[in-house]
Amino acid sequence: MVKLFPRLPLPVAKKLAAERAGISILEARNVSGVAHRTATYAAVGGQRITDSELEQLAERIREVAVEHGYPKKCTQHQTATFEARCAAVLHDEAEITATEAAREGAWAFLACILLPDIVRWRWGGVRSPEDRFVGGERGLRNTLGRLWWRGYMLEDRWWAEHDRHELLHLLSEDQIVGFVERPRAFLSPLAAVAVSRMVLAVRSTTGTRGQEVELMRDVTKRFLRLGTFVSYESLEAEEMKALAGKMVNESLVRLGRAEHVREAEAPRYRRPRATIVARARTAPEPIVETRSGRPGARRHSDIVAQLVRELQSVALSSRSSNRFHAVRTTLASALQMRPEVVGIKFVGDAKNAANRVGEALRTSPAVLLLLAPEELVEPALAAARSRWASSPSTRFLVLARHGEDEWDCSAILEPADGIEFDSLVKLFPDAPRHVELPADGPSRSDEKTEEFAVRTRDGLSLATVTAGDDPERTLEGVFASFDPSLPDLRTKRIVSAKNLGNRISEGLGAGCEVLLLIVRLDLLHAAQEEVHRQLRARRDKPLVVHRVEGDAGSGAVWLVQTVDTVLHARSGSVRHPSNVQHASLPIT
Repeated sequence: MVKLFPRLPLPVAKKLAAERAGISILEARNVSGVAHRTATYAAVGGQRITDSELEQLAERIREVAVEHGYPKKCTQHQTATFEARCAAVLHDEAEITATEAAREGAWAFLACILLPDIVRWRWGGVRSPEDRFVGGERGLRNTLGRLWWRGYMLEDRWWAEHDRHELLHLLSEDQIVGFVERPRAFLSPLAAVAVSRMVLAVRSTTGTRGQEVELMRDVTKRFLRLGTFVSYESLEAEEMKALAGKMVNESLVRLGRAEHVREAEAPRYRRPRATIVARARTAPEPIVETRSGRPGARRHSDIVAQLVRELQSVALSSRSSNRFHAVRTTLASALQMRPEVVGIKFVGDAKNAANRVGEALRTSPAVLLLLAPEELVEPALAAARSRWASSPSTRFLVLARHGEDEWDCSAILEPADGIEFDSLVKLFPDAPRHVELPADGPSRSDEKTEEFAVRTRDGLSLATVTAGDDPERTLEGVFASFDPSLPDLRTKRIVSAKNLGNRISEGLGAGCEVLLLIVRLDLLHAAQEEVHRQLRARRDKPLVVHRVEGDAGSGAVWLVQTVDTVLHARSGSVRHPSNVQHASLPIT
């Protein structure tokens, strides 16, 4: 039975969009619902979707969003992965027909009423674009409508082996937009999928990405012209694939490129798995790669050659968080992992190497690929060791650049007590392998940590604390009163939410026993959550003491935090937030 979705009148949708474009994610979640007094349905043609079905759809999409960082600000890579996953969910599970999807009002209801918090989270900023709530023609500007059309146009029902929506992960954003927003060119999902396969086959043959935009433009023009004389809908799958290959080859000839696409398989996206597959695939036979002027060049496996081809089209100095998307997908596929658990960081300066690695380890990746010039390989490894304690299960792979575009695998760094996982060694058989234990601080049991925290809290509660006191000396005095051997005390001041995670990661580096965080009142909650997240990944038991600053001369709040508890120590005249009570607070 066809499901009929509620539709919002356009004037109402525009008014609601203007109201909800500037509210917070939490406020948007609070005003979400499954009904609106002005919503209407198609008079005939199916059965109205029930409130419970709408609630299930909203819950399913929020589940996908939570997996990609919701409600926190998401990275560009998380955004791309979320959109691919959400497109598949909307197309496969929402039971929206093309007729309903063509109605702007249906998408306006889903964005303004059912899931306004997802729209605000996806676009962020002080205000989200209002058209992302409304939709435009066929809902192509709507946050959810554009994703459904992606799932519809690029669903591979003909050649996909496992995941029918794998093209959403393999194609670039520009290519996906070209297929979805130019329906006159390809007219049917079969045409879009066939052309996608042929273009990806060119990429797998040559390894180049920089000229794909020009190639796609030329192929699109040819399909537009031919569509006047040929009914694409009447072609069988293999006929369409042959026609797409012919068009791509003609475009390659016109562009002066020597390669030709064959009936080769395009790269396959591997369906995300719940856990890492520990048993790696058989590594390809290594090949010998020589460099003029560099004796004793190392052997490389095929995966290195493929990664090098991907890296040649990447601007390493760029600040775009999505620039390593193709490299990440290639490496994750070779390791049989989800792309989300593979991190990549370029280390271009020895001075900031530790900060760069610490930033990458905030997401606790299973494998972290470090890219560095040849002379910075050792500083990159040293940075990895210094920040390893924040994510002790992470494995590091270091690729070194020689000259402009030559790379080789220079090192593998793995934890000695990790699960058996030899994929890296099989894929990079000639790379030096370092098996070590991540450097920890002093081994301290949970009971000892809690006892240490309580004694610190009690000492601070008895100390005379004024706005002019030196927080570090005050804390040292508290420790000296019950522990003659002062612990390794580090101090970090948090003045901005932008670098909060990096500052805490720096302070909690290897060997840290106690971290004193001097934090502004408005940043306290964010600091507590970030400390809790980073402490949970550690095997050692450091202690974090917060010194919360209020306005000048208004006193201070002291808090003592372990991985599980926050203890209130002493408050001055600062008006502190409601989550700072005079009793122990469990961290959830």
